[in-house]
Amino acid sequence: MSKQCFTYLIGLLIMTSQLQAQLIVKPIRHTYLDSKSTATQGRFKIHSDTLSLPFWDDFSTSYQVADSTLWYSGENVWINATTAITPPSINVASFDGVDGSGTPYGTDSNNSTITDILESQAINLAGLTSTDNVYLSYYWQQQGYGEIPEPSDSLVVKFWTINKEWVTPEGGRIIGDPDTPDDVFTKNSIHLNETDYLHPGFKFKFVAYGNPTGPFDVWHVDYVLLDKNRTIAGESIDDYAISTQPTSLFNRYSSIPFDQLFHYPDSIFAPIDFTLTSFQDAQGRNVAFELIVTDTLNQTIVYNKPQDPDQLVLNGVDDQNQYQTYPLTLADFAPYSDQDSLFLSTTIIFNSSDDPKYQINDTARYYSTVHETLAYDDGSAEYSAGINQTSGELAVQFSTPSQDTLTHIDIHFPQIYPTPDISTITLYVYKDLSGADASTLGAGEFSAIYATKQNEFARYTLPTPIVLKQGTFFISMKQFTNNYIPVGLDKNTQNQDLIYYKTGQDWVQNNAQNLKGTLMIRAIFADNDFVVAATPDAVPPLRFFPNPANHQITIESPIDELRILNLSGQTVLHSTNQTVKVSQLQEGLYIIKIRKGSSITTEKLLIKH
Repeated sequence: MSKQCFTYLIGLLIMTSQLQAQLIVKPIRHTYLDSKSTATQGRFKIHSDTLSLPFWDDFSTSYQVADSTLWYSGENVWINATTAITPPSINVASFDGVDGSGTPYGTDSNNSTITDILESQAINLAGLTSTDNVYLSYYWQQQGYGEIPEPSDSLVVKFWTINKEWVTPEGGRIIGDPDTPDDVFTKNSIHLNETDYLHPGFKFKFVAYGNPTGPFDVWHVDYVLLDKNRTIAGESIDDYAISTQPTSLFNRYSSIPFDQLFHYPDSIFAPIDFTLTSFQDAQGRNVAFELIVTDTLNQTIVYNKPQDPDQLVLNGVDDQNQYQTYPLTLADFAPYSDQDSLFLSTTIIFNSSDDPKYQINDTARYYSTVHETLAYDDGSAEYSAGINQTSGELAVQFSTPSQDTLTHIDIHFPQIYPTPDISTITLYVYKDLSGADASTLGAGEFSAIYATKQNEFARYTLPTPIVLKQGTFFISMKQFTNNYIPVGLDKNTQNQDLIYYKTGQDWVQNNAQNLKGTLMIRAIFADNDFVVAATPDAVPPLRFFPNPANHQITIESPIDELRILNLSGQTVLHSTNQTVKVSQLQEGLYIIKIRKGSSITTEKLLIKH
């Protein structure tokens, strides 16, 4: 895809009523030193023998990088369960056009070049002939939750011949097509009917060609099978696979605080959805499955009941249906009411008669906590979202069923390329977004702390715990730089209507046409030793004058501290005095932050000499 067409947006057209700034989506780093170094060490281990048929990988047991016993190289191909749409089985190999650190492969956007590569280990095909019907098959999807490839982009399969050269077999090149649906997986099968392929050291690889300047062309590959004696037309494989992660057992939320659990009605629970794929030609297959919810901390079973067997039947090869469990109820948790936490593992088990080697994809799990966290996201970021304007704000709406004390805020700041500077942010807790003085319940000044491992959250302790009454509240992040500050974006949960942003005077509520997904900002209600008698009365904003200023500024009342920041977010002046000299500052626009106790005033300051 052309750089001019895509600019900074990844698969999304972000519109806003204001021209000066808008929500921006960017790619993130997918592998980190802790996980990637381990994978790399295993990836280059020496194999004493080549592999034998069948070669099969649905990536369901891999994490971040492909299994090194099957794949020789491919550390920049991202193995994940969240960027493809309804794959044949859980986990796919995503060719997203950037390396494992989120770094583009090049700077020339005018030519389609090699980006990601996934190469198999050597496979022994000696002694086989074209009559043995050796086929390589795989399922592919373009775009998914990423960006759609253009006709100049392609996903190519190459074979390593006995002559020690890579060739593209017939049917081995898939061309990007903007008219192909982004939510469909298609099976491609290639016949190894050339004698040059049938040798002891055969290998194959997937090669993505696209714009090397970023994640502009995304392909997903799943369910790779190389075997002999295959009949591709109407081929039946003795396998059924769970193809999507189970959804949360809670309605909207992925985690809720234990102290709030029993104040909710039963409607806080939702049916758990998952999708099942058939690779068999059997017609009218009834689907029987189990739902088991376990408290992993105490190793006790919270829920284990038969599920509805009279849902959609599976009819033949590549049939795919969505299934639901019964929702849980508060009565299921009544025996645990004297605890202070539950760490839940939700397990879906499909009762199949699959070939034993295929049964690893018959089970899927989802983890959630009932402890101190109120969260919408599933814990996995596919991209980042943010704005790039000084004094801009991003907010997420929450609600509580009863009074509770907010103590911390968790935010996932993923690493992106290029690595952003450490930026100062102010986290606000609002009763509403009216802008009235009384709407601010508390605030604190912090720095954006970027993740050092996959999906790591930074925890921010509020200066003073905030007693929240039953009802709605908002957590907002305000920035003081024109640089982009990335916040994790979970594309697999749909809470886009709870996102708000402000780049001018007014708040704008996000919608699905602008941005789909969930910002990874969480409310934390930790047990603590603070004593808070009541919600504090709103403190009037701290005023200062003059503005514009030349020589000095004066704050109307005593303060604890004052900071003046430039538009890059750097502190250029710090003081605890009520009158502050500013004549040394260059002319221009600054941000002034004044703190008195838990009250923080942030305003624009113009220096004019």
